[in-house]
Amino acid sequence: MPSRELAAGETLDALLAEHPQWVVYVSRAECRVCVSLKPKVADLADRYGIPMVYLDAELHPAEAGQRVVFAVPTILVFDEGREVGRFSRNLSMLDVERLFSLMTAA
Repeated sequence: MPSRELAAGETLDALLAEHPQWVVYVSRAECRVCVSLKPKVADLADRYGIPMVYLDAELHPAEAGQRVVFAVPTILVFDEGREVGRFSRNLSMLDVERLFSLMTAA
């Protein structure tokens, strides 16, 4: 499932209701680390069949604030509408992959 951006007027709550699992990648366009990490996270999510949505914290500050995201990049992982993982700033892609693997092992 390809990654996509959160559209104007769209909410994460509505999106989470569409599919049981989601990866939400929160960043800002001017963050160089965020830009370089985004395709890696998207590839990993695609490999495990978990849809990913990109949330620009500057364009959607209310959505980022509602999820208590104050640093970028932040990866939020949801299963059945509940947050089951949060990775922020200095994160390990191995930890992210482990969680994806556990989510899809069942």
